[in-house]
Amino acid sequence: MFRDSLGLHKYTKDALPDKAMEIVDSTIWLHEEPMDNITRSRVQECLISVFRLGLSCSQQQPRERPSIRDIAVEMHAIRDAFLMFGS
Repeated sequence: MFRDSLGLHKYTKDALPDKAMEIVDSTIWLHEEPMDNITRSRVQECLISVFRLGLSCSQQQPRERPSIRDIAVEMHAIRDAFLMFGS
């Protein structure tokens, strides 16, 4: 699927933040009710955060990647921010 210097890392990086919803697997939404604009915006913010974390975890140089502890803290923060919206 990727040619030349384009790989999954660059593809994702180039898509953020404006095209985040375009790179999500569309089958993820098959069992969900249609989203209003506010919900869609919050889902998009959550996905952008997860994609950015994934990008930081997939840096070319291992020393540039965050520690597993930092990753866990960030994942919890993303989850908590998203769940707070639903409350």
